[in-house]
Amino acid sequence: MRLRVSSIDPSINKIRLQEIFEEHGDVVSVKIFRSLDGLTPTLGFVEMKRDREAEAALKALNGLVIGDTAMKVELSNDMVKSHNKPVSPPIDEDEEEDDYDEEDEGQIKEIPLHELDEEI
Repeated sequence: MRLRVSSIDPSINKIRLQEIFEEHGDVVSVKIFRSLDGLTPTLGFVEMKRDREAEAALKALNGLVIGDTAMKVELSNDMVKSHNKPVSPPIDEDEEEDDYDEEDEGQIKEIPLHELDEEI
């Protein structure tokens, strides 16, 4: 099961994040994404071998304060807990996404695969 980790203290690197999660079970993989300057960890994903271990890690580590930061741990959006299989978000083909909105500023726009040729 894959967990999404955010609000990661800048002192945490991939190895340290793995060590933190290994206290609750077998870790399959760890990925950390950093800010554009490469200094600040912004988001991480930790894949645990067993669902029960991932659930234990989620309960134990969500809100854990490391340094000055309370780490946030949750199920990854691309996982369905009951089946542990990746899923794609629903696509509303009738929805118009080209309108600019100030709330969208700085957000990443997801483009459905069938629209890639139109966007390029």
